[in-house]
Amino acid sequence: VAAIIDGIMAVLTLILMALYSPQLSGLVLLTMAVYLVYRISVYMRFKEKTEEYLINSAKENSNFIETLRAIQSIKLYNGEQDRLSIWYNLYSSAIGSKVGIDRLKISFRNIQTLIFGFEMVAVTYLGALKVLDSTLSVGVFIAFMSFKSQFISKISSFIEKLIEFKMLAVHLDRLSDLV
Repeated sequence: VAAIIDGIMAVLTLILMALYSPQLSGLVLLTMAVYLVYRISVYMRFKEKTEEYLINSAKENSNFIETLRAIQSIKLYNGEQDRLSIWYNLYSSAIGSKVGIDRLKISFRNIQTLIFGFEMVAVTYLGALKVLDSTLSVGVFIAFMSFKSQFISKISSFIEKLIEFKMLAVHLDRLSDLV
């Protein structure tokens, strides 16, 4: 529901922006297109890292539960250190996979900040030139910047929700393997 509302708000805000300044709106749309292409291009890598994490985490959990179930036999044959070593290795793999996902998320945020930072500078510069040329008033420019911020917030949220929705397929595939 939130994704649908974000999508509708983004479209309505874009319409208002286009009424104020089609050129600046085009620049904002171009920036969003660049961001969308970036997110789509790294989606497969993110999906692979998530699958790797789920598999490693499942192996670690399975080993732990297996150890708990057989604890009496393991203690009887002095196998605690072997089982602990195996579990440490599996746990380390799971944590390593999670770190890989977190690194990707950090790179997403950094690239997003970079793209939208350049966009902010470009729109501010071009908008200031329009104000100096008297093709936009200061009030209209401030209103445009407010709508632009709202648009970027809503469309970014919409894109993130779509990617989260597509990532559900990874979890559903994992569940289908179990069932």
